Amino acid sequence: IDSMDLNGQKSLVIFHENGDDDEQGEVKKVAKDVAAKVGDDINICWSLDGGGLGARIREVVGMSNTSEEAAMVILNIPDNGGYYKTEVTDITVETVMNFIESPGERLQLSRE
Repeated sequence: IDSMDLNGQKSLVIFHENGDDDEQGEVKKVAKDVAAKVGDDINICWSLDGGGLGARIREVVGMSNTSEEAAMVILNIPDNGGYYKTEVTDITVETVMNFIESPGERLQLSRE
């Protein structure tokens, strides 16, 4: 994940820190397939280890540290720190596209 990308454009982040190599490989494949579909409208990123920027994103959006399940969040920092969460843990091209198209309620990052 590149922090410059997150600050400058709406971004979807897929988390699967505790996935095995096959599961993490599938997350990368899905992310790349979705990125090809959406073009430059939204950055598609993944976080597959428990540290770094992924851990910080989990913290600021109020997600648990890590879990056995995959997770997704859309960050829209250019929109005054808006973000969106979903309970969907089955990461497929279809579920990711559905989240992008219908993200649900806009939440607000705190300004601490």
